Amino acid sequence: MRATDILDSYKDDKALPERFREALCRNGKALEYFAAMSAEERRQVCQRAENCRSRKDMELLVDGIVGHEFGHPPYQS
Repeated sequence: MRATDILDSYKDDKALPERFREALCRNGKALEYFAAMSAEERRQVCQRAENCRSRKDMELLVDGIVGHEFGHPPYQS
């Protein structure tokens, strides 16, 4: 599955918090990892995303999905 296909599958998913979807779109590798998670794992990540109060917290959460403090390409502006 291509990264654009994965993005298309989540970009309009209203079950995901909007800021979380936006952060996932900026980190292609995290998006791939998120898509590969089980439904329960995705639910737990979404719960954590709902508790993020700042953009920085959201970026740390998304970057943490891949186990690294920095984002991974492809980056989108």
